[in-house]
Amino acid sequence: MNPTSDLRPVVVIVGPTAVGKSALAARLTSVFNMHVINADARQIFRTMNVGTAKPTREELDLAPSFGYDILDPTESTSAADYATRVRAYIASMPSTALPVLVGGSGLYVSAIIDGFSSAPQPTDDIRRLVQDLLLEKGRTGLWEELYRRDPVAAERYADKNPRRVARALEHIFSTDTLFSTTWQEERDSAPFAPFMIGLHRQRDIERNVIEQRCRDMWAGGLLDEAQHLLSIPASEQALATVGYAEALRWIRGEITEEQALTAFIRNSQRYAKRQMTWFRRDDRIRWYEADTNKIFETIVNDLLDQSDVRRFAVQHEGS
Repeated sequence: MNPTSDLRPVVVIVGPTAVGKSALAARLTSVFNMHVINADARQIFRTMNVGTAKPTREELDLAPSFGYDILDPTESTSAADYATRVRAYIASMPSTALPVLVGGSGLYVSAIIDGFSSAPQPTDDIRRLVQDLLLEKGRTGLWEELYRRDPVAAERYADKNPRRVARALEHIFSTDTLFSTTWQEERDSAPFAPFMIGLHRQRDIERNVIEQRCRDMWAGGLLDEAQHLLSIPASEQALATVGYAEALRWIRGEITEEQALTAFIRNSQRYAKRQMTWFRRDDRIRWYEADTNKIFETIVNDLLDQSDVRRFAVQHEGS
């Protein structure tokens, strides 16, 4: 980070699910005058607390925060729209406060700190066309349609997430160009100088931690939250959330509870792997192994070594 830069410093905490990102941010509030900003695509939803591992009320009360509980589950948003909201919030923050972005949604993080493509938005007719394709062919058929038209984009969305596959097809139908080419386009750059922190665990430890957390969520209120989604016209974005999607299949009687919980654990572990694949491509991230001795002290010292960040410390020497 360049100390003489006019860009606003932003600390970014990323990593796979269940690695301790929110807990780290909460502890950092004792060291820095900071605002905590959500970068998780599901923690934006009200009532979806347990299944998204949303920070507790006590954690959120430690510092001003933004991006949590801003939408009802009946609503949806895009990474670009959410990034616009976050940028406006950061611009409104006092100059004495440090923005700290926290979350594992790589697309959201990228849109906020790196900008996003200015491609035209699809018309309602094109959105309906793509939704009709989804209803007709299912998520696998929709992904195969994308693979036929843009195999590079399809490979990135190999998990067949219907929302992301639909967005790619909407772009193709709207512009008659490959969606994958937008990744190389010049973006609407953001005026930030990011200091990026990545948390990770050894793979076998990560899998065990995720399994236990899934079991705790299942027994700790996730099913009640899923039942609420079933009783409202929830958006596809909310319904497709790992944990809720599997719970809803059980509630509907499509699979047994054991099958649903097993799928929840498996899909969460796969999601963590995809998150790491995304973040490993970003060489700006400084990685720290979670649960190691003195990790918090190490991260704090590394942050204080950055003059643009050090000035936001609650107590510090010099400027």
